[in-house]
Amino acid sequence: EALCEQGQASLGWHDAGRIEVGQRADLVAVRSDSVRTAGTDPAQIVLTAFASDVDAVVVDGVVVVSGGQHRSLDVGAELVSVIDDVWARVRAST
Repeated sequence: EALCEQGQASLGWHDAGRIEVGQRADLVAVRSDSVRTAGTDPAQIVLTAFASDVDAVVVDGVVVVSGGQHRSLDVGAELVSVIDDVWARVRAST
């Protein structure tokens, strides 16, 4: 319950926490057939899965990850860009 309706309500988000028409929903589908997740109790999968085990992500009804791939972002290129920016700021401050 803490991860669903009660948790969302405690944050003041009364239009979230349930999967039904009119409710906001962020969903993550995790593969259960990797070396890390095979045989894991579904309630414990968040403790064993890695990012590479994420198969699909839906944010506010929009699919952003499908088949383990981000649909609108090159994650590797974005990561390199952000790291480069951080190093540029570090160099500029020293």
